Formats: sequence, structure tokens, C-alpha cells
Amino acid sequence: MRHSERLLKAVLWGWLLCLLCLAPAARALPQSLQANASSVDSAGHLFAWQEASPSPVPTNPNEVFTQAPWRPLPGAVGEGYLRGALWLRWEVQPGPEPARDWRLVFSNPLIDEVLVYRRDAAGIWRLVAQGGETVPRAEWPIQVPRYVLPIRFEPGQAETLLLRLRSKNSMFTTVTLQARDTFEELERSEARFYGFYFGGCLLLVLLHLLTWRMTHDQHGAWYFAYLFTNLGVEALTPGQAQFLMNLPMALSDPLLGLVICAHVGVGLCFSFRLLETRPRWAGWTRRAERAVWAILFVAAGLILMGRYGAGVSLAQAVGLVCLVSMQLLAVRLAWTGQSSARFFLMAFGVYLAAGGIIVMRNQGLIAPSFLALHASAIGSAIFMLMMSGRMKLRYDEIRRDKDQAQHELAHAVKAHNAHLTGEVAQRTATLVKEVEHRTLLELELRAALDNERRMREEQLDFVAMVAHEFRTPLAIIKTSAQQIARNMKAPPERTMERTQNIREASDRLVALVDDYLSADRLVADTAAFSPMVTPLLPLLRDIASEWLDTADSVDGNGNSVQWQVAEGLPEALFCDAGLLKVAVRNLINNAHRHRAADSVVHVAVSCQAGELDLCVCNQGQAIPADEIPHLFRKYFRGRQAQRSPGAGIGLYLVRRIAEMHGGKVQLDNAVEAGEVRLRLTVSLMSTSN
Repeated sequence: MRHSERLLKAVLWGWLLCLLCLAPAARALPQSLQANASSVDSAGHLFAWQEASPSPVPTNPNEVFTQAPWRPLPGAVGEGYLRGALWLRWEVQPGPEPARDWRLVFSNPLIDEVLVYRRDAAGIWRLVAQGGETVPRAEWPIQVPRYVLPIRFEPGQAETLLLRLRSKNSMFTTVTLQARDTFEELERSEARFYGFYFGGCLLLVLLHLLTWRMTHDQHGAWYFAYLFTNLGVEALTPGQAQFLMNLPMALSDPLLGLVICAHVGVGLCFSFRLLETRPRWAGWTRRAERAVWAILFVAAGLILMGRYGAGVSLAQAVGLVCLVSMQLLAVRLAWTGQSSARFFLMAFGVYLAAGGIIVMRNQGLIAPSFLALHASAIGSAIFMLMMSGRMKLRYDEIRRDKDQAQHELAHAVKAHNAHLTGEVAQRTATLVKEVEHRTLLELELRAALDNERRMREEQLDFVAMVAHEFRTPLAIIKTSAQQIARNMKAPPERTMERTQNIREASDRLVALVDDYLSADRLVADTAAFSPMVTPLLPLLRDIASEWLDTADSVDGNGNSVQWQVAEGLPEALFCDAGLLKVAVRNLINNAHRHRAADSVVHVAVSCQAGELDLCVCNQGQAIPADEIPHLFRKYFRGRQAQRSPGAGIGLYLVRRIAEMHGGKVQLDNAVEAGEVRLRLTVSLMSTSN
């Protein structure tokens, strides 16, 4: 509370001191041009009279000089907004020194018309110069932002100047006489000052524009708009923009008025945001902004309609009310301890003092002293420096909050990524297991499909075999039986021949059925395999005895089947004798069936590398290469086998029996030297119990 009270008292004392500094001293002394004077101010030496009519046609200067009710001006010209023209009378007393070149300088660059009258030798007032914004700037005698007239006085001769000033802007100006050298030096200094001033302001505007674009802060956006409109007012008020861009009065005056209206509205909105009133009084803040903007639109309409003085006066009055209201509001908020309100009082206190001086100067309430003439630039510079510092602190705070938010976001993203990585890993593992399971199912399904396809092929082969192999023996049996039945009295030899045909066909059918049933038994009933210790040589003799018509002993003496038994064979073999007989018999039958005419089937038995080796060879045609991979498949019959009887089961049975005994059957040679050689091996490990 104490800090707020001290701050409020400091602001009030500052305003009071400014007003005391603005109080002009009343002077009414005649103007004397001293020899060493470099600048002569007309303040306190002027008399004024205002025309009642707003007509642009000037009154006769002779009548004005003699009949006008002249009143003395205590200081510089500060009459505010006038309907008619203002006449000024200035009595000048040059010294006895030689004549010097002077410059008659009007400080206000926005005067519409300046008429300068001097008396001739006959005492008649003559128009000697005409300037102001109604005159093209190219016709001004000296090319500077404000109207300056070169003038020369006769030494020692008193002279009176009549000046007629007319403007739709506020009528405030100083009228000075400056020596030529002094004027040029002041102009250079002023040009440098405005160059640095506007350059710094423009740099500040661009800096805040860039910062706002980076931060997207709402306060930064309104402050940029405030700086931009303030720069527009500061550029148009001293006439710098008009001078540099050669803007005509018809464009520059309405433009200045509209910029003033925009500056007042933007300043109000920026003040509300700086005081943070929206969270507390949102409805009241919106209504106040709408009301002020509505009044400013009315003021802008008046300016565009040609009533410049009324429009600008309304906008400036609204601005002054807003400044005072915002200061009072800031006092209340500062009283409650709000830090932004305390800063507002300091920053806008300076600006309020400058704005109040400008408004009172424009309304003619105070004389245009140096502070009054440059209050806008001084107040704006101080205000912008303070606000820039404040905005920098705010941007730093925003940056810290942003960095903290980014840090928290990065931490949250890292944690979320870790969580997602875990979930992805878990789901990936699940998917891998699912893929492996599906792959296994696919393999099983393919195996089942391959098995189904193989079984179907075997079934088709079996059907084809039955259709071919079973039909021929049955046809022989049927035909022989019919012949016997039709000719019961046939010779016994003929009848015996026919019955022999029936027996052979029946044996063929029985062999086919045995082969098929043996194959199915090996596939479906593995318990049928009953190995036991069996004497090897008797087993071989038993197998060879099935071909008594072709071999009379096991040592190889025979005709079509020759045996060769190596020495050193084991005495016994642990095997299923019945199945082993079937295997050897099928090998010999296959070789016997496909042997060349008048050739011999060779059977060689030996013991090699812990295995019993039985090799069956026959001379015959080579087996085609494309049939070799299918040679031991069930029901497979090659192209050569189609010309001889068979079911396509024999070699399949040999392979299955060899596998059951821990051995294998393979084709050793299919084409070399016209010899086909099949080798059956049985592991001797099975010989022990």
C-alpha cells in the first residue's frame, strides 16, 4: 500500500511541475533586432486578431491594421482550432548595423496558408510572400519541412509585419527570426535528430514485429500496432513525411487525422491488456472498447467529410479521457498490489503528461513553449523505452515458460515413446508368435495337402492298376470257365490247359491282393513288425527256393537267377523274416520282369561297414531320369512297366521294409553299361537282442 501511495503522489507532482513549466510569462515589449542576435523569438511581442468568417478570402490588410481590435499575446501563438483566419501584428526595430539576411520561421508545419504583408513607401500594405500547405512545396522559397520565408530589414528603420494564418489543424506555432547561419545549423541539427529518432523508432518497430512473429504473444501484437500508429503520428505531425514524400494537404491532413483515431483506439486496447482487465471485468472491458471505437469511427467520418478540426478534436478529447481513465484505473489496481498497474502508472504517466500537454496546446489552453512543441516526441521516446524494457522482460518470461514447457513436453514424449516402444515390443513378440504359429499351421496344412494329393494320386494309380491288372486275370478265368462249361466233353489235355489258365490267373490275383494288403499293413499297423533272431543262410535258402526252376542252390548255380554270397557273413540276423522275404522277393521279381531276353539276374550278398548288403542287378533298358525320383513311390509305374504286369507296390514295399529294419534301398546304377542295379542294406546293429 505504501509503495502505491508514493507512486501516485510522484505522478501527481510530476503533472503539476509540467503545468508550472508550461505557464508563460506575460510580456508586451517591442521587438528589437540586436546586432549580435542569432535568433529572435516573437513571444511576448505579438498582437492577434481573429476573423469571424471562415472565408479563405483575406480581409483588406489596411482595414485590419487600423480597425481590428488587436489583443496582445503573452507568449507564442496557441489558439487551438479556429473557424476563421488569425492575424498577427509584429513590430520589429532593427539596429543601426548593416542589413542582415533573416529567416522568418513558423514552427508548425501543418499551417494551411501563411500570408506575409509589409508596407510600402506610400504606407500601403502589400502581400510579399505566400506559403503553407495550400501552396505546392516546390514553390516554397526554402525547401524544409515547415514554411520559412527569407526576409531583410533596413537598418535603423522600425517596421511592422502583418501575418495572416489559416489552418484546419490546431493553430499553435512559434514565429521567430533566425540568422541565416543559425537557421542552417539548426536545420542540420534537427535533420540529424529526426533521422536518429525515426531510425530508432523504425528499428524498434521492426524488432518488436520480429519478436511478435516469433512468440505470437497477444500483448506483443497490440504493442506493435501501438508503436506503428505512434510512429505514423510522429512522422506526420512535424511534417517530415509530407516533406520527404511530397504529400499534398488534401491527402496528408486526412491521413494524419485517421492515424490519430487509430492510435487512440489501439492505445486503449493495449492499455486494457497491459492492466489485465479482461480476466476481472471482461464484459465492462468489451463495452468500453466498443464505445470508444464507435466514437472514433464518428471522428474518422467527420475527418473524411472535410470537418477535420471537429473530427480531430473529438479523437483527441476521447484520447485524453481514455488516458485519465486508464490512470485512475491503474491507481485502483496498483492499490490492490497488481505489479502491471504500477508499471502502467510509471510508463503511461509520462505519456499522459505528454498527451495532456499536446491536447491542451492544440486546444489553445497553454502556450506552445519548447516542451509543448516537442512533448509528443519526448513522451513517446521515454514511453517506448520503458515499454520496450517491459516487453523484453515479458518475452524473457515467455521464453522461459516456453523452454520449461518444451522440456516437460520432451520428457513426456520420451516417456510416451518408451511406453509405446514397450507396447510395440510386446505386440511384436505376440505377432511373431502368432506368425510362427500360423507358419507352423501353414506347414502342417501344406503337408496335409501334399499328403492328400499324394494319397489321391496313389488312389488314382490304384484304381488304374485295378482296372488293368485285375481285369485281365478275371477275364482269363471267366473265358476258361465258359469254355469248359460249353465243351464238357473236350479232351482232358484241353481241359487241363484251361484249368491251368484259371489257376495261373487266380495266383496272379492272389499275389496282387497280397501285395496291396502288405503295403496297407505296413502303413497302418506298425505293430505288425516283429523282429527276432533269424539264421541268415537258411533265410537266404528259403528265399532262393522260390525260384527252383532257375536256381538249385544258394551258391549261384542256376539259369536266370544267380546268387553270389560272400564269406564272413554273420550267422544270424535280428529281423522280421517274413517282411525281409517280401522285400528280397520283390527286388528279384522286379529285376526278372524287366531283364533283357536270355539274360540272368544277379543277386550278391555281402557285409560292409556294419550293414548287410544285398545287390540285385539285371541287364535291361535304362530308367528315364525323370522317373528316378518317383521310383519307390506307392503305385508308381514307369513307362517301361506299362508293357508288363504289376501293381506299382513292390519297390514301395522294399523301401518301407528297409526303413523298418534301419536300412535303405537305393538305385546304384540306372544306365551304365546297360545294367540296372538296386541295392538293399540292413543295419547289423539289429542282430543283437
